[in-house]
Amino acid sequence: MEHVTKADKLKPIAEELGVSMTVVSIAWCLSNNVPTVLLGTKITKHLEQTLEASEIVDL
Repeated sequence: MEHVTKADKLKPIAEELGVSMTVVSIAWCLSNNVPTVLLGTKITKHLEQTLEASEIVDL
């Protein structure tokens, strides 16, 4: 249940930025040097969210 509590903390951040929780999660990984992230891109929306995440962090 701890992961649910952590995820709930992302919701207000996502709302403030006007993006999905997925985008905030990916952006967090990008800005915290997470060594490996497996992203699914079966549909175009998934790829769009990944690209959107890279736009909201200062790389």
